[in-house]
This record gives sequence, structure tokens and C-alpha cells, in this order.
Amino acid sequence: MSGSLLVLIATIALAFKGIIASLIFQYGLGVSELVTLRFVISAPFFLLFCLLSWSQRSHIQRQDIPGLAALSTLFFVGTYADAVSVKYLGAGLSRMILFLFPLFIMIYDAFRVQQIPSWEKLLVFSIAYLGIGLMILGPGLQSLTHETWIGVACGLTSALTYATFLRLNQHMLKSVRPQAINAQVALVASVMMLTLEGQSLDLSPMNGEVWALIILLAIAATVIPFWLMLEGMRRTTAGHASLIAMVGPAITMTAAMVILNEQFSLIQWVGFALIMVGMGVLQWPSQRAKSASP
Repeated sequence: MSGSLLVLIATIALAFKGIIASLIFQYGLGVSELVTLRFVISAPFFLLFCLLSWSQRSHIQRQDIPGLAALSTLFFVGTYADAVSVKYLGAGLSRMILFLFPLFIMIYDAFRVQQIPSWEKLLVFSIAYLGIGLMILGPGLQSLTHETWIGVACGLTSALTYATFLRLNQHMLKSVRPQAINAQVALVASVMMLTLEGQSLDLSPMNGEVWALIILLAIAATVIPFWLMLEGMRRTTAGHASLIAMVGPAITMTAAMVILNEQFSLIQWVGFALIMVGMGVLQWPSQRAKSASP
């Protein structure tokens, strides 16, 4: 199976993460409970990934522990913030905010090299944030409730932590394979979540349907795309994989309308288009440069 197909399947699975989470929230389960149960169910699989990495001599060394702790904390915060954003904004809008993470990478790189981004990148930045502004304001000013702003703040937090995670992952733990890093990070984040929230969970809303959705979220929208994405990126380039992953938001928006009955106004679709164009322009030059390089 080609790397591109693996990345596409992983992208489709990840696109339904917010959809499944929204369905679970409709049963009254809280954010802490959802995130904790998702980690608990997926943790044994991540442990298996870690054991396989250990046998391949691709495990964390003592000097890597600070980096592992930092990445695990970012993963934990980003996952929790993303769940809060889904709860308050819905699957579609929360996914579009998270999709802005390349802009934070652009800002991070500008500070790292102490150079102002080019005017093209600043234009992309403006277009993308105009798009997210239209999506937030699309339903009208009356929709800007306290919960909406909490959802927006958590969505931006999730995008920021994800961007930081990706950049730190490149500069830290260079001696460890990416598959091993991500599996060990997810496992440590699972332990952190259980330690912080394990004793105060309210599982009263749990029934057979909720358990089925939680298992689906943990396996089909977490563990499986985790492996497929990493394996796909191993068989293709990261730049090509990022372009394929751009179909994810469109899948989430469509599924949100069909499954969750989320409604989007014409202004919001204009905002969606602006974000997609902005992120495409931001991704395309680096991909084109890689394709042209010998």
C-alpha cells in the first residue's frame, strides 16, 4: 500500500475525531472523562509501540527525559484544549481553528531566526485569520457567548501547543525515531491524565452506546491513524503528506453537517475557503522546493 494512501486513510480517520467526540458530549459526558477514557483505552497500544521501539533500540535515554517531559506536557495540554474546543464550538469550527497551526510554526520560525516573515507569509497570515474571524462571526454577534470565547481560546491553545510540539520534536530527541517518540509521549501523557483526573471522574453518563463511541474514538480515530500516518510519512515525504492532510477539514465540515446537523452560513463558507487557500499557499512553496531539489 502506498504512503499517500496510508496518509489519506489516516486523515479521514482523524477527521472524524471531533465528530465522535461531539456525539459523546451529547450524552452528558465531561471533557475530563472523555480525554481520560480515550487515553486509558489507547494506552496499551501505545505501550506496545514503545516495547517494539525498545526492541529496535529506539528508546528514550536518560538525557532525553526533559525533552520527553516537555513534549508529553504539550501533548496533554493540546489534547485537553482540543476537546474543550469541540465541546463549545462543535466539530467543524474547532477543527478549522486547529488547522491554523502552521501559522504558529511560521511565527516560531520568525523568532528563531530573528527575521520578520516575508510579505507573502504575512498576507497568508492575514487571509487565514480573516477566514477564522468570518467563521466565528458568521452566525452573528449574538452567537458570541462566554462559552464561544472559551472554545476559541482553547482551539487556539491547541493549535499553538501542536505547532510547538512539532517544532520541538524536530530539535529534541534527535537520536530517537519519530514513531518511538510519539508513542512514548502519548503513553506518558496518558499516565499524567490518569494521575490528575483519575480520582474525580464522573462516569454516571456511561452506557453501552457511550462505551462504543469511546472505544471507536480511542481505536479508530487515535491509535489506527497514529500508526497509518507515521507509516505513510515513512513511505512518502512529509511535505506530500501535509498536502494530502489538507482534505481533513473539508471532511470534518461535511460530516458535521450530515451527522451532527451543524449549520454553516454563506459567510462561514467564505471563511472556510479563505483558510484553505491560506494554508495551501503556506504549504505549497516548501513542497514545490522539495520536489525541485535533486
